[in-house]
Amino acid sequence: MIECEEMLLELTKHKLDEELTIRSINIKKDFEKLIPFYDTIFEKELSSKGTSIRTLLEKMRSMASIFSFLGLFNKNLKHLSDGFIIEDGDNIAATIMVGYTFNFWEISMVATNPEYRRRGLARKLVNLAIEHARKNGAEMCVLEVLDENTPAYDLYKDVGFVHFDTSHKLIMDPIIELKEEEELPEGYILKNMVRDKRTNQDRLELDIRSTSQPSQEFLPIDRKVYFKPFLVKLIRPLAMKMMGLNIKHWLVYEDELLVASVFLNLTNSEKEVHNLEILADPEHENQILLPLLNKVSNYVAKNDTFGVKIASEIKSPSKYARKVYKDFGFEFYETDHILGLKLI
Repeated sequence: MIECEEMLLELTKHKLDEELTIRSINIKKDFEKLIPFYDTIFEKELSSKGTSIRTLLEKMRSMASIFSFLGLFNKNLKHLSDGFIIEDGDNIAATIMVGYTFNFWEISMVATNPEYRRRGLARKLVNLAIEHARKNGAEMCVLEVLDENTPAYDLYKDVGFVHFDTSHKLIMDPIIELKEEEELPEGYILKNMVRDKRTNQDRLELDIRSTSQPSQEFLPIDRKVYFKPFLVKLIRPLAMKMMGLNIKHWLVYEDELLVASVFLNLTNSEKEVHNLEILADPEHENQILLPLLNKVSNYVAKNDTFGVKIASEIKSPSKYARKVYKDFGFEFYETDHILGLKLI
């Protein structure tokens, strides 16, 4: 596999301009070099969310050792944060990240220095990332692109990616005070999440019911998302500690049916944001979404020591969900198209 990778890089080098070179990214070694480059490209997007590229890369760097260790036991796990970089001497011309995520490979951080645009570098990197994923056993590549980034969207479509879903990113100002408690309607029960086979199966079935039909047809919910390998389950507590994760996870049941999952990650840094994910069964959304937002808001108010914003994401949201989030205080700051490319 290493020989194949070297041959692939060598082939790509011949297709670049003479002054440019291409190599694999090394987050640890390239850390300080990547920060000013990415700041130029992604500053607006990240500042809208209330975070920074330094914070993002610090997390990736802190996890590099764990990724390397995991790769000793499972060849796929050593590809959690691969990537490539095109350089012009000491200057970064373009980059791309491509990583294994259990049920697909994700392409991200596709960025080109403004001085090197319109030279086909992004296309070369995307093709290289696709081939890298394919040679390592990938069946699907997925990426997100801003809805306003038409050139990138057109490039991905031209390469063969299919637009199968949409993601809406939201942000809410820091919670200042407690809200009046709003209980779930009668018949619904809120529980703390406990990991076991029955709960994992319930979460899998909830995800299937909550995912749009077009998305299901193109990228079915994979059982591996909820039933992780033993090694991953073993290493999870250490990974959470190293990444500074402070997670609260609730589940909502109606009788024996799981109808919602609420995942909240409270940041331990004033430079980041709290992250919220609510997955609700469309048949129960109107009854439980507002009380759940109320629950989250009051929990954050009691436990937030930094006074930072709350970020959330919803895919293919209903009109009701959009209205509830907006009325509650969230602002939609970004819409991303989700595209996929089947490799088999």
